[in-house]
Amino acid sequence: MLDSLEQDYRLRNKWDDRCVSLFGLVRKQWGIWRACQITTDQVREWQLTMQTEGLTNATINRRCQILAQAFKLAIRNKRLTEAPFITHLSEVGNARAGFFSEIEMHRLVAELPPHLRDYTLFGYIIGMRKSAISSLEWTAVHGDQITLAAEDNKTREPLTITLEGELGEIIARRRQVANGPLIFHMGDGRPIRNFWKSWRSATRRAGLQGRLFHDLRRCASKNMLEAGVPQRVAMTITGHKTDLMFRRYAIVEPRQQREALRKVEQWRAEQLVKEVPAAPASLQ
Repeated sequence: MLDSLEQDYRLRNKWDDRCVSLFGLVRKQWGIWRACQITTDQVREWQLTMQTEGLTNATINRRCQILAQAFKLAIRNKRLTEAPFITHLSEVGNARAGFFSEIEMHRLVAELPPHLRDYTLFGYIIGMRKSAISSLEWTAVHGDQITLAAEDNKTREPLTITLEGELGEIIARRRQVANGPLIFHMGDGRPIRNFWKSWRSATRRAGLQGRLFHDLRRCASKNMLEAGVPQRVAMTITGHKTDLMFRRYAIVEPRQQREALRKVEQWRAEQLVKEVPAAPASLQ
């Protein structure tokens, strides 16, 4: 079943180093089992064991998701008629709060290998997922826009990104080093896939240990809202499909709350001045 699921991932161009790790962990647990022997109780026992080992519910869910997808595919292919019920554990409170300040982003970019600099800046500005950036091709660039068809976007909805300002500069720089169909590549046309070691080394040298590339998605959401971009417009850039997911990424700091309260207080004072009748001329 896992071999079939891996084949399915490869056909859909979803296979990467993260999948190699996840599939390996699931194979280690269940690889010698017959599918019909795996019960709901045994899966729950596996989940409990992982919890006692200190794994987060989110990490456990990612592993169980692979197992569940393997069963689903086997049923679709008529190799099985039923599957165990696999409980999805709550991930409430799991949202990360990490993001990069502007100066931190400049420090990080300076430490990254050349082929990752524009790649990272692109993600920082618009919050696009790593896999989506890696798969961007020149055929998607039309004038001053990048246009993705619904089938090429994870949300299964068309996406248009206007290449304004620094985004346009990034694409112009990429044209100078174009080598094949991909906009962002390793320098020789090969796609950018696993760069964890390079990323970890760069964040360490920049004093930003523990930061993730996915934090850039959070940065883009936060920066756009703080700059006054309406949420509905920001969502068309980041590609978030629902308000709930966008709000999960749009971190609000205490400083922003203080500034908001000051603005409201100032607005109220201005309203009071407008509403109080002007004093008679004899009293002025």
